[in-house]
Parts: sequence; C-alpha cells; structure tokens
Amino acid sequence: FMETGDEEYFYDVMPECMVESLSDSEKEMISGIFETAFESLDIESVEYEIIDEDELDEDELKDFEETLEEGIDDDVDVEVTKGYSCEVEMTMTAEVDGETEEKTEEMTLDVYKVDGKWCLDIFNMM
Repeated sequence: FMETGDEEYFYDVMPECMVESLSDSEKEMISGIFETAFESLDIESVEYEIIDEDELDEDELKDFEETLEEGIDDDVDVEVTKGYSCEVEMTMTAEVDGETEEKTEEMTLDVYKVDGKWCLDIFNMM
C-alpha cells in the first residue's frame, strides 16, 4: 500500500472483521490520511527485510483478540491463532521535489493470524 498510496491495499493488511466494521466516515478519514501522506511523494520502491522475529505467546494473542473484539463489536467472535513481533528494516525510494531520495529505518511490526489471514497490528501503527 505504501508504493501506490491507495488505501484499498491498506485494507488488505487489516483483519476482515475490522474492514467490515468501518463506517463511511472512518473510510473517508483513512482516505484523507493517505491523500495527505502520499500526495507530495512519488514513491518509486519500498523494500523491507525482516531482521528478527519473536513468536508471541498465548497471552499476547488473547490480548490482541480482545482488543479486536472490543474495538469492533462484543458480539463478533474473532480467532487469533498465531503472531510474531518482527524487527523490520524498510527502505523507501521516492522522488521529492524533483530529486530521488532514499530513506531507511528500522521498526517493530506485530503480525497476527486472524481468522486464517495474516494481518498487521494497525492499532500500534497509527
């Protein structure tokens, strides 16, 4: 989603139950964030390397499951079966003001398998 600036790709890394629960105003807000963040950038490439990963324990999986269920609707039953905390090195190459710039940074991303689909923990990304 970072290369295109298209929020539809962002939804692909979210748990399906979260995407389905978004209101129209929340979708408009996400769209506005992407327009603001990417309008001045012409992203040429985004590359990443997972430097290290640690498997999350049952308590951490349960905590994320509860966070999802509380954030969406208490009636929604979500199953989180696996998760990892990953140290990632990401390099973005973009054209900014007519010049090509490259920026590399390290970050920690948590990924979870939610209802059979691998997803990013977007709660900690924003």
